[in-house]
Amino acid sequence: MNSPRGRIARLAHLTLVHPVLYLAGWMLMAPYTRISLRGARNIPLSGGCIVASNHRSYTDPIFLSALTPRPLRFLMHHSWYDRPASRWLYRLVGCIPVGDNHAAGRSLERAVDAIRAGAAVGIFPEGGVDWQGRMQPFHRGAAVLALWTGAPLVPAFIAGSHEVLPKGALIPRPRKVRVVAGAPIVVQPQNLHDIASEEISELTRRLQETIAALGRELLGDHPSTVVPAPANREVPPTVTPGTENPPGFRAEESS
Repeated sequence: MNSPRGRIARLAHLTLVHPVLYLAGWMLMAPYTRISLRGARNIPLSGGCIVASNHRSYTDPIFLSALTPRPLRFLMHHSWYDRPASRWLYRLVGCIPVGDNHAAGRSLERAVDAIRAGAAVGIFPEGGVDWQGRMQPFHRGAAVLALWTGAPLVPAFIAGSHEVLPKGALIPRPRKVRVVAGAPIVVQPQNLHDIASEEISELTRRLQETIAALGRELLGDHPSTVVPAPANREVPPTVTPGTENPPGFRAEESS
């Protein structure tokens, strides 16, 4: 994508495709929602960054994107990305597929390349939508990306999106949605093979506690703002030839 054609495609996406698609999304959602945004200034207006949020609804990418005029390229599990009926849309908005069918090292490299090229990457570290109303243990992908690239890691919390589009619903409901972003967590970039598993775990814990604290500012003591005990997610990794995983990382952790 460093060819002239690739640069033209990226420019077209940034200046034409992304604004049109998200305007269309807002035209569909605006009649149903009252949205409150806070902390937008915490998202850098330029340069690579990572925006990490809790995940309560399939509408979360739209609401999280409302925090910044920059396009957010969301990490998405391949099981969703590869669906024939919607893959064209995910490619159009710049989603980055990760997971079992996309070897771990290659998946991670796509996100790293995007961040180093100056993209803002969105990620939901719970690994999927939380339909139970309780915060789930975070996967470690967001921490790996931050430690590998040194990009600012911006915590965010979305409240109310699960009421706009509950599980099984097809039509949005009129509800209030609140989105808040906190101060970026800044770490020093490291060589991939120098990142210790303990560092990944500590940054993951810090990120989840920070996001939970943002949630308590909006909701008080609510099950969705309680940090759960860490889950044991260690499994044998899948790698592409010549590409190793950082310690404790598995591709399907990000979605």
